[in-house]
Amino acid sequence: MWRRIFDAIEDPVVLHDAEFHVLLANAAYCREAGLSEAEVLGKPYWEVFPRGAGPLPKRKDVVRSGDPSISQDEVQVGAKLFLAKCYVVRDDQGVASHSLLIFNDITAQRLAEMALAESEERFRRAMETARDAIVSIDGESGIVTAWNPAAEMMFGFPREEILGRNFHDFILPPRFREAAKTGMAQFASEGKGPVIGRTQELIALRRDGTEFPIELSISAVQIHGKWNATGIARDISERKHAEESLKNLATKFRTVFESSSDAIILLDEAGFFDCNMAALRMFGFQSRDEFLGKNLSTLFPPTQPGGEQSIELAHEHMAIAFESGSDRFEWLHCRQDGAEFPAEVLLTALTLDGKLAIQATVRDISERRHAEEKDRRLGQMYRTISRCNEVLVRAQDEAALIHDMCRVLSDEGGFPTVWVGYVTPGASELIRPVASIGELAERFLECPDTTTADEGQGPATTAIRTEQAVVCLDIQKDERCQSVRESALQLGYEAVAAFPLTFNEHGLGVLVVYGHRPDEFAEDIIALLAELAGDLAFGIGNLRSRGDRLRILEKLELSLDHAVAAIAAMVEMRDPYTAGHQRRVAKLATAIAEEMGMSADDQEGLHMAGILHDIGKIHVPAEILSNPGKLSDAEFEIIKTHAKIGWEVLKEIDFPWPVADMVYQHHEKLDGSGYPRGLKSDEILPAARILAVADVVESMTTHRPYRPGFGVFPALQEISQRKGTAYDAMAVEACLRLFMEKNYQW
Repeated sequence: MWRRIFDAIEDPVVLHDAEFHVLLANAAYCREAGLSEAEVLGKPYWEVFPRGAGPLPKRKDVVRSGDPSISQDEVQVGAKLFLAKCYVVRDDQGVASHSLLIFNDITAQRLAEMALAESEERFRRAMETARDAIVSIDGESGIVTAWNPAAEMMFGFPREEILGRNFHDFILPPRFREAAKTGMAQFASEGKGPVIGRTQELIALRRDGTEFPIELSISAVQIHGKWNATGIARDISERKHAEESLKNLATKFRTVFESSSDAIILLDEAGFFDCNMAALRMFGFQSRDEFLGKNLSTLFPPTQPGGEQSIELAHEHMAIAFESGSDRFEWLHCRQDGAEFPAEVLLTALTLDGKLAIQATVRDISERRHAEEKDRRLGQMYRTISRCNEVLVRAQDEAALIHDMCRVLSDEGGFPTVWVGYVTPGASELIRPVASIGELAERFLECPDTTTADEGQGPATTAIRTEQAVVCLDIQKDERCQSVRESALQLGYEAVAAFPLTFNEHGLGVLVVYGHRPDEFAEDIIALLAELAGDLAFGIGNLRSRGDRLRILEKLELSLDHAVAAIAAMVEMRDPYTAGHQRRVAKLATAIAEEMGMSADDQEGLHMAGILHDIGKIHVPAEILSNPGKLSDAEFEIIKTHAKIGWEVLKEIDFPWPVADMVYQHHEKLDGSGYPRGLKSDEILPAARILAVADVVESMTTHRPYRPGFGVFPALQEISQRKGTAYDAMAVEACLRLFMEKNYQW
């Protein structure tokens, strides 16, 4: 029985005598030795298992002391690790006669211990190197049991100071401590609580008493039957600050979004999902609920002015925005009531909540278009007046004069019907049409307007009777247009203006002009037409009297001067910072020409070019002209176009001098460094070279939006240093003499 019990022991066991010879070995020992018991008996055990050079190191110590606890040798046999324990049997005299060696297989235990140690080392390193604070506390007492360096830095408490003390009394603000301790009581008994297994944001306390936000994750672990809590805390002060900044930024963005005068619309594939108040006003909607959810086709007509299908073209622009980030273009929109208007659109691609979207910024450019049309119309009228002045200068026959004036107003001025009527002396004072051009010409030649008596209420009779211009901007509703309403409306005429022809306080007749649109008779146009009517009356009167033609020439020259001055004033009204610039340049250029010995006629032509040299700036946006900062390359390229545009405006006007070419060349330099064509030396007109010197001196001397004036001496230094290379040497020397010797004053 005892043998079976002996062999049932799983660990190897061997009994040996005082000489270490094996007397008895169990089955486990023989199995580990790989021998039978017969082969084992009588041999020193170190020759059998575990093999070695002699007894285990601590075997002799046990024999001497009799204490088996001191004989615990760890023995490595292959992949296994054994703990050898020796128990000594002594005779009656206390002499050791036998020893029992038990080899406990501790391989699995040692591997577990090593894994645990490795795990603890990893945890320790993680604790030591973690950027987040890691804190462990005892569930029953709330005492801190672990405190990593990050916790020291975050909360300001050294580890040796905080270990063993209650966590809540130091880390939580006083107002939260009672609730936290109540929660800890439940945790101590159940390992549960409202904060266990969750990540939440809390307010923590530093050692210096300042509070700060943290993000805290708490887990529970049971050690030796007691619940412990481990918390990982992260200082989220910067994140909270960023969130607050982002919130403030969002508020600012929303403020800008809502206060923008441009319509701003956000849309995705489902339609509009946000917009500002300007969008509602621009497109005629009462509320966002009414607007949101609608699609693109709601806001524009089926086709664009170029004939393209609006929806297809819109998708092309959106594709460009998604590919390039943005796309800017002009577009014809329509309001909810169907009214169409031109707009400038900027599409910007966005990614919101992971989805692609478009921000459409829409600017109503109706007023800009109106201003551009007004500028175009004024330019057209100035050219028309110039042509009319030519007719007046060359006129030899009254009938031809009147007919040619009507033709120029129709062909050059763009007025569809123009006619002139004379007052027939007598009791009834009938108006007799004498010349008419346009679609209603036959109507006026065949049917006199009416009499000039008090009962005559038409535009022509009213103008003659009151000796004032009469403007009817709505033929449909104006009672003064009753006699011609039907015919005019059939031809699409909406407005008419009549101007009395008076010479030497004597009424000669009337000039009547029809227009397709009311804006063709803007206030500036009316003033020019009234001036033209006065010139026509003057021409008629002088032809009738066969007076001194010099008077005609003088008045026409004055009219031309006035027209030129009006053109210059129109440019300066758009660019108040250069008000007077053209006049000062013209004055200085004329003085230089005189100093150089130019003829009076050439001086007059140069003066005219100086007055008009910046007319091309009428097509440069006002915001660029008055920009107080440094111009971008693109903006400067736009500025540089004014020389060519000025030439295009003036080239059709038959001045006695090459004014258009002088304007075209006033920024050219002798060395070819000028613009717009990079002309050199003799390719530049002599008058344009003088104009270039006067322009740079005046520009540097006076203030500009982007800089104060440099004064006259730096300007003179500039032209002196570049004399003969950029600027004409004779013009520079004449200019220097004017300022340095003759005390020239602006």
